[in-house]
Amino acid sequence: MNYKLCEGVTIEHVDGHGILITEKGDAAVLNETAEFILSLLINGNDDKVAIQKVAETYNVDNSIVNSDVEKLVCELADKELIESLSSIK
Repeated sequence: MNYKLCEGVTIEHVDGHGILITEKGDAAVLNETAEFILSLLINGNDDKVAIQKVAETYNVDNSIVNSDVEKLVCELADKELIESLSSIK
């Protein structure tokens, strides 16, 4: 599945962290790994490709990365920071 930032959400980079900021001023701080995953997902890579790239980059088993990516996507989607491209009409 492919994703994009929700309308009105921007990414800022401060002190090595990615910060997602909404138009309302709400913010979510991402660690380096979460920011890497998000950048893969919103730059045209589907979740399977993102999982593979993260597993290779950090030398971690795909099953662990899969769980982390699913969790991150769910958290960001629940906060209406990202959305699936397939859900956009």
